Amino acid sequence: MPIYLDTHHGAEIDPERIREFLRAARAATRDSFGVRPLELYCGEDGRVFFVVAAADEASVRQRHAALGVVCRRVRRVESSRPTADELGEEEKTQVRHMIAAEHAWPAEIAS
Repeated sequence: MPIYLDTHHGAEIDPERIREFLRAARAATRDSFGVRPLELYCGEDGRVFFVVAAADEASVRQRHAALGVVCRRVRRVESSRPTADELGEEEKTQVRHMIAAEHAWPAEIAS
């Protein structure tokens, strides 16, 4: 499955959702939309970055809608592997670069 990075303002995410995500990542489980949580990163500016494996961006957005979570930005993580159900070193490096490049996207919550 392709890997996606979705970005959230930390204030928008209930801490219980973060705990649920981490539990699902450890258990390597997929939800009803076929989305598998892989990794979570926290930015110094309060942003939270979720890394998931999913069939497509629409599945990621459907998961958010079902959870009642605002889905502002979802980007595919480029990889030389056509599909991946886990985060390899290549994908981890790409995710770190994507997070570092997030400075162009405002950290403030839009009103």
